[in-house]
Amino acid sequence: MASENLNRTYADNAEKHTPTPDTDPEHPQTVSAKYPAGIIDRVCKGDFASPEAKGDYFFALVFNWAAIVMTSLFICLSLMAGRITHAAALSIVCLLSLGNYIYQRISRDGKRATTHIMYLMAAMWIYLLCSGGVANTGPLWLYTFPILAFFAQGLKRGIVTIAIFWVICTIVLLFPGLPFVTADYSVPFRSRFMGSMVAVIILSMIYEY
Repeated sequence: MASENLNRTYADNAEKHTPTPDTDPEHPQTVSAKYPAGIIDRVCKGDFASPEAKGDYFFALVFNWAAIVMTSLFICLSLMAGRITHAAALSIVCLLSLGNYIYQRISRDGKRATTHIMYLMAAMWIYLLCSGGVANTGPLWLYTFPILAFFAQGLKRGIVTIAIFWVICTIVLLFPGLPFVTADYSVPFRSRFMGSMVAVIILSMIYEY
């Protein structure tokens, strides 16, 4: 009995003196509950207004470089296929993404840089919806917009942005005779794409909530 009490006392003392991220400098604090520490702290050097600002800065870097790398890849593929107009449109997006990256490095404002890349991607995806992309696969990229919008702007502002984006997409799909719409989608594709897009928006909204 006495040994059990002694072991319990040792266990309690060990628990009280166990280093935690708040007390032990060798165990760094997480950036926040949303952004774990580690790679973020290694990539984002310097002082930030808050841990969330550091996390926003990191993910803005990710979005910018993803846009630059992916558009560069598709520019090369478009040029190889002789799709000059498509390559030119992607080149504009790539250069603007590079400009947004430079802006972010100078201003260190990750939140605004993420918003910039969100609007830039929205414009590119609307272009892909209007043109059809390669073999009418352009609309497939639109499924990523609700996730990016909620991440960049939160729930309330994200809903407004997605609603505007959805209205534009609906107009493009319902009125294929518009002068700037060159893609030809079948009626079943339009209805199913709009329905699946609504499902993605709802699921993204629930997750953000």
